[in-house]
Amino acid sequence: MDWMTNWMRIAAMRDPGVRFEIVPRDDARVRGQDSSVIFFSYRLSKLGIAPTRLAKVLGCGLPVFANERVRDVTNMIRHNRVGVIFNGHDPAQMRPALDELEKIMQDPGLPKRYRATAEAIFC
Repeated sequence: MDWMTNWMRIAAMRDPGVRFEIVPRDDARVRGQDSSVIFFSYRLSKLGIAPTRLAKVLGCGLPVFANERVRDVTNMIRHNRVGVIFNGHDPAQMRPALDELEKIMQDPGLPKRYRATAEAIFC
């Protein structure tokens, strides 16, 4: 849980009005968010949900902020430029990635491109 605490602390320092929601993978509230943060562990059971979660988030036109634990997801995000990958739980490692996420979110064509990426990869 250190990664979540660190990430929330950094995001809140940048934007005191930021709001966080912990949403289960089968919850439809993803559509109301500005971005999605996906942290994966090395547990084998999590590997199967990774692409499903990514498809759902991209289909909603949201950028993804994810750690580098699931190679297929990492490759999809980097190759298609649909989010930011970071490695580590240290705030010093998260800050540059959050800077990059903020830049990505300024692109007005982002939602349409992300949805098209989800359709191309997962449909």
